[in-house]
Parts: sequence; C-alpha cells; structure tokens
Amino acid sequence: MATKGGPTDATTKAGDEVVPSAYANFRDQPMDALWRARRQLGDAVRGVLDQMIGVEMTESELLDAALRFKNYARDLAARPHTGLQQAYDRVQRGGSEPELADVAWRLDYGPGLGFCNPVAAPIRTWQTDRGIHGSVSFAARYEGPPGCVNGGYVAAALDEVLGLSAGLSGMQAMTGKLSVTFRKPTPLERELSLYGELSRVEGRKIMTAARIQDGDELLAEAEGLFIAVRLVSADGA
Repeated sequence: MATKGGPTDATTKAGDEVVPSAYANFRDQPMDALWRARRQLGDAVRGVLDQMIGVEMTESELLDAALRFKNYARDLAARPHTGLQQAYDRVQRGGSEPELADVAWRLDYGPGLGFCNPVAAPIRTWQTDRGIHGSVSFAARYEGPPGCVNGGYVAAALDEVLGLSAGLSGMQAMTGKLSVTFRKPTPLERELSLYGELSRVEGRKIMTAARIQDGDELLAEAEGLFIAVRLVSADGA
C-alpha cells in the first residue's frame, strides 16, 4: 500500500489503549453529511454481502436478486465517477474544509481502511505514543478455513497497519517487502486488535513491524520494508 506521513485527526492520547469514542479512520474523517451518507451506503452493501454467504434461496429468488443488482449497477455506471488521482491531486493543493470535502471522500474508498468501500472490513485505526493501534472484525465473506479468516486478508490488514506506521516517518512510501508469520488461525466475527510501530529509517528505507491479536493471543505478525517515494500528480507536478 502507499501511505503519506503527517498529522492525523484521529483521537490521540499518550499511552491510550482504549478505543476512541468514535472509531476514527487514521487518515480520513467525514467532513459533511454527504460523506457520512457514503459511509452508510458502504455499510449497507457490506450487510448485503455478509448475508449472501451461504444464504438459502430458490432459483427464481436468486435470478430476481441478480437482475435487480445488475440494473442498479447499470444505473450507477451512468453517473459521473471521481478518480483517485483526481482526488489526490486536489487534496495535495490544500484549501478550506468545505473545498476539500468535495473530493476528499474519494480517499475513503481504500480496500482496507475505506469506510465507504463495501469490500473493506473496514479496519479502524488511531495513533498512540507507541505507534498505530487498530481494530477489525472479519465477517463471513472473509472466511477461508471453516470459522477462520483467509490468510490473504490477514496479510492485507497487517500491510495497512505497516503502511500507516511507515507514515510516522513523515515520508511518502510504498511497500517494498512484506513478511508475515502466522501463529494461530484468525477467527471470524471477533473484535481483533492490530498494533504497528516504526522500527527504523535508513535513507529511503523505512522498516516497520505489526501484529494482530485476539485479546492477549498473538495470531500473526509481520515486518515491512517501505521505500520512500515522491507521489506525483497527473500533470507530473
């Protein structure tokens, strides 16, 4: 994943291990009612995806549902779409909060952290004086072995936290190497904790570490090597 360092609006309290009153995304918080509505839509679609897993329906019911979703997808396809590069370029230029709210919501569609993205769990993260702390619960759509999360999703979650930890260096960076060690199966439908920290910086190389736990039980841990990069705008600036 790509990440950018800098200040965060997430709840921060020295040594705090308690979940903030509002699960704040590390990078993006809703700036207006429209953004909040986008998150509500993402959450509603997540609910549909969860209930589709293993559901018992007749053939006619399945075909009817498929047609309705296909028609809705066609309706959405006819609407304008904002690209990620467009939103990134606009946010980089800065401006007032209302101005940024017009496009910053597009950054809330990440596959791991994006509350607007129905594919995301999503991972909720915040910063403490010890690094990055996060929380995630994997629903049935992430099942690999019975009752357990597919390992690829566990690795992706760890990569997100590693990337946020790399951002603590104050540099823009992208994943160069990701090493994951699975200690125990990761259970579904459990509120799991994620921890990440910035290990060290050597020139453009940023080393980070992360782990995922069920209470005090270590489920998986990872080390990441991130390479500092300069993310350019579409016009090359």
